[in-house]
Amino acid sequence: MNGDLVLRLFWWLALGALVSGIGIVLGGQLGLSVLLRYLGRTEDERRRVIERAGRPADGHQVWVVLLGGAVAGAWWPLFSATLFSGLWLVLLFLGIAVLSGPVGQGYRERLNTSSRGAWDALWALLALASLLVLGIGVGATVSGAPFRLDAHLDATWGAFVSRYTPYEVLVPGFLAVAAGVWLAAARVAARCDGVVATRARGLLLPAGGFVLLAFVGGAVWATQLPGYAVGGVPALGTSPHAGTGFAVPGAYLEQFLTHLPLVVVPIVAGLAILGALFFTWRGAIARVWPLAAAAVAGVVATAGAMTYPVIVPSSTVPAQSLTVWNAAAEWPVLVALLVWLGLLVPAVAGYELWLRRGVSRAGAGDSVA
Repeated sequence: MNGDLVLRLFWWLALGALVSGIGIVLGGQLGLSVLLRYLGRTEDERRRVIERAGRPADGHQVWVVLLGGAVAGAWWPLFSATLFSGLWLVLLFLGIAVLSGPVGQGYRERLNTSSRGAWDALWALLALASLLVLGIGVGATVSGAPFRLDAHLDATWGAFVSRYTPYEVLVPGFLAVAAGVWLAAARVAARCDGVVATRARGLLLPAGGFVLLAFVGGAVWATQLPGYAVGGVPALGTSPHAGTGFAVPGAYLEQFLTHLPLVVVPIVAGLAILGALFFTWRGAIARVWPLAAAAVAGVVATAGAMTYPVIVPSSTVPAQSLTVWNAAAEWPVLVALLVWLGLLVPAVAGYELWLRRGVSRAGAGDSVA
């Protein structure tokens, strides 16, 4: 197999892993901001929720920014430039999502007690909007975006309203909100105790059930959309103007029927959701969050498997859709980034272990006290 092809496939998988990581890390953090006033009815309860369920995620935003910058500037420059030139609202709320943890909590601690309730309510609304918009942004990779590329590969977009379809709002948008609430509730239920944990456990079945309903219903709906496909494998690195993309009803369903091993992806995602619901019902709360996180990754993987090799389909000019073949950087850049990734991953892993050890020691100290 061509080495350049392998590199592009690898970084396409890395892009999917990044989206999954953002969904799990930032989704759970945003969900916690949404639920804070419900889970904690008093200032003492809210502080306990933040200390036990929110603090471990403080360092994650650094890696999201770092990896996001690599995607924008190196891995997929055309993808990033095209997507955010039209879906800038997604970029705006992504920034809010990154700030939701340490910045939101940091300002909260500096406010007097009487002002914290209003701050929590405002931050909950921003977090809720962020989850909805980020989900809509992911949905654009399935339903298509109304853009066309000129001779200089600058994107011209359609009307603002046409950039966000009913499918994107009703399925990926609300699915992102439910998943964020689910992840946050699972973490709080496992890490907290007393009435706070009881409230969180009461949200697990409804949130998980909605995720399952949206996932299955959204998959069925997607089979009725004009799916985007590519005829053959074009020369690597060619301009999107030389693309062979097209839109045809049922293309996404045909993707799974033609490549039956891909059916494993949505099946695993569905089993993860059902497993989390089962352990919630049995009261094994510690097992819920890992399965919920796996379910989020499975949902993202399902979208990727369904649309491959298209990354951002153009509903205006399907032939100009961005794909794995035409939107990636040149191979020297991808090789250099592969070396950089080999250095970054051990650093991230080491930092995470150090961070979690510090949180565990702090928790043990609080228990002793």
